[in-house]
Amino acid sequence: MMTACRPALLVADAPGHIIDRMGRSWLRHGRHAGHELLNTGVKSSFAICQRARELGVVNWLDQVAYLALGKAVRAPQVVMVHHLTDDVLAQGIEALERCDAITTSSVLWQARLEALTGRPVVRIPYSVDATIFRPSAGRDAARAAAGFAPRQFVAGFLGKAGANQANRKGLDVLEATVRLAAQRIANFSLLLVGPGWGPLAQRLREGGVSVVEREYATTEETVASYALMDALLVTSSEEGGPCTILEAMASGVPVVTSVVGHVPEVVADGRTGFTCPGRTPREYLERLEILVDDGHLRRRIAGDARAFILRERADDVVIPRIDFATLYNGAVRRFRNRNRLEMAFRMLPTARLFARSLARPLLRAGSTVQSI
Repeated sequence: MMTACRPALLVADAPGHIIDRMGRSWLRHGRHAGHELLNTGVKSSFAICQRARELGVVNWLDQVAYLALGKAVRAPQVVMVHHLTDDVLAQGIEALERCDAITTSSVLWQARLEALTGRPVVRIPYSVDATIFRPSAGRDAARAAAGFAPRQFVAGFLGKAGANQANRKGLDVLEATVRLAAQRIANFSLLLVGPGWGPLAQRLREGGVSVVEREYATTEETVASYALMDALLVTSSEEGGPCTILEAMASGVPVVTSVVGHVPEVVADGRTGFTCPGRTPREYLERLEILVDDGHLRRRIAGDARAFILRERADDVVIPRIDFATLYNGAVRRFRNRNRLEMAFRMLPTARLFARSLARPLLRAGSTVQSI
């Protein structure tokens, strides 16, 4: 039985993004969590740091915000490390010295972080709202409205072009795969979902690939894109999840993915999706051709994937199992052992944030006067 949990501040990124959705799910399904959610895209940095100190614990779901603001917080800190690419690995590990508890989403990253930090790492699996992400009853109508022919095979790719640091999304593999697929699979089309994919879409079209683009304001709205797909492609070299795999599985869309993040935990090759261990275009093409040729297998994988999500990765299954009380109590104990000099040094960046928060309204007022 879980003990009572102290209040904690959850810090997410902009409203509507995947990390924000995670925070809202924790508010909805967490037992005795006492959470409060703030977004870096809405609240000022100083306000976030102050609220963290008032509540007594801060849980950074947005690890980028932690890297920027963690040194200014004088309260126990928990950080969710989704993933670290090689170019920022040393900086990220060094920054974890300031936090009091580390969490991550996959067994793979749990082992990596424990080896790199020498500290225990708590795994909090990603989950999905299976009442929102579900097979669409109006799939045929949605595809027709998007301009897809009844026998067209649509492979989807979701993400933000701006999240492709160090080519971690594997765009070279994606491009090579879809160029091959366009040559080998009749009526093949690629659905690119997310912001910033215009240049990639243009290159592919010039290479003879049929490409449709979609962009949505919130992550929940992307459920409409899964109704258009016959398969989801994930070509990443590094991920914390990705969460899009869970969304696709919950929506009854077969996944063809590299072995990253939580993939070994959620995708059973040939049963709930397909994995590409070598991450080569030929592997992806072979698995796409299997799905094209075998409609029965495609439907079976879709059904088994959905059943797995309902059993193991739905929000209302995963989140109530999280022992927030033990996590936060451990962070508080570690924080109390930090020396006073370190806390004194944290006051300096806090003071700078306070000064910026005072100056910002004055600067806005000045710019308004000038414009008049």
